[in-house]
Amino acid sequence: MPGSTNCVLPLSSFTGGQVWVQSDGGPDEQIIDGQPVAGRLLDVSAGPVEFDARGSWHKTMPWEGDRTVLVAFTPDLTDKLEPDSRALLLSLGFVFPSVASPVANLPQETEPPAVVLPEPPLVEPAASQQKSPAVVPCAAQAFPPEAPPARPVFCEVFSGCGRLSSAFRALGVQHVAVDAPFNRHKPSVDTWTWALDLTASESQRLLLERLQRSSLLAVHVSLPCGTWSRARERPVPRALRGQGASLPRPLRSADHVLGVPNLSDAEQAKVQAANELARFTVELFALAVRKGCFFSIENPENSWMWAVLASCVRERRDPQLATKFSAMHRIVLSMCMFGGR
Repeated sequence: MPGSTNCVLPLSSFTGGQVWVQSDGGPDEQIIDGQPVAGRLLDVSAGPVEFDARGSWHKTMPWEGDRTVLVAFTPDLTDKLEPDSRALLLSLGFVFPSVASPVANLPQETEPPAVVLPEPPLVEPAASQQKSPAVVPCAAQAFPPEAPPARPVFCEVFSGCGRLSSAFRALGVQHVAVDAPFNRHKPSVDTWTWALDLTASESQRLLLERLQRSSLLAVHVSLPCGTWSRARERPVPRALRGQGASLPRPLRSADHVLGVPNLSDAEQAKVQAANELARFTVELFALAVRKGCFFSIENPENSWMWAVLASCVRERRDPQLATKFSAMHRIVLSMCMFGGR
């Protein structure tokens, strides 16, 4: 499952039998499809090892003796389990995705406990963003119009052209669409967009306070791909290189999901800004849990974002929040089949 890792545990004594895992700059090369690929060897014989099996090439090296190992991973389709098997696994502490509530039975807002929200750490915007103010009101209003306390609100973060917000508005649901002041997408004519640079703590505070006051129905976050993109790992076609196309390098790896070492100042600024957006996304998720509303996150299936979000959840050291996060439903779809490009 994207965002999860595999764990291999030795159950017998043997020599060799390491797991080779692709790793940028690693000291151990293997030939993959006729090309040398850098990696590292994980010594399973010495104890448990963990790695990103879905996002990295990996193989078992030769060994001597009887090599018996236990491999743990997160599978899909857990909803297909027989009830007895599911009950047994639950009793052993396994966490399953929760069953989706019917649309007709939308969750009711509960009174949140008296919780003081921590001030997110301030990360300066990337160099390309520094000319934009942290908070830029749209149109002539300083803040988006607020719904009556009992009216449900849908919040779309990094809304782009605001299609989701427009769809909810057509259903009579009050919307709060938020995107950066430098959003390159043109919002729909019927969508009011609040321009906030969410890498800035003041912008984060404004949005959190607004949502805390609202009767939230759902929050949808569509983080910009940017530094999460695995497309950076693909070679640029020769024809495009001949036309002067740049050669972007990977900014993250399985060993360094928060940013690979030796980044340039500009690259480091981009990675830090993206990491801050991921931490704020987890902050929004925590708010949604307290408010009892729906929460969804959108990104490519193989994006590094999922691993970064998981890391940000672990940073909070909140077992209940981690359980809620791991129980989220995973939905994979091809956007082109739904009108996307």
